[in-house]
Amino acid sequence: MSSWSEEAPSLPCVLPIRRIRVLLLSRDRRFLRVTAFLLRRKGFVVESGARPEAALVERHRPDVVVIDGNGSVRDAVRSLAEIETRWPAVAFLVVCEEAPERRGLLFRFVPKWSAGDRLADEVERAYLRRDPA
Repeated sequence: MSSWSEEAPSLPCVLPIRRIRVLLLSRDRRFLRVTAFLLRRKGFVVESGARPEAALVERHRPDVVVIDGNGSVRDAVRSLAEIETRWPAVAFLVVCEEAPERRGLLFRFVPKWSAGDRLADEVERAYLRRDPA
């Protein structure tokens, strides 16, 4: 089921003090339901929304935002820029059916329908890489 072909490096043996909060943003209801279920099963606190609104970030205070870039990668990047300006400690992942050109991007693209373990690992990596200042 995974379209990811690279071997992901192993995660360090670090456990967060509290559960990682994830905000899923997508217009795809099926993706939101399936992904929220899989991430909750892995121990994350998951909230979801249909649109990338700053109010959702303000309300849920996520550690990691996972945004669906399938509608428009440009819109996803614009939304992420707005969120990053207001909450610089939030980490980002963009899920896409097909990963676009990666040059110069400061966030990772993850296959949209990758296995739950793969996305959970990427969320943990993003959380560990973020700057909590």
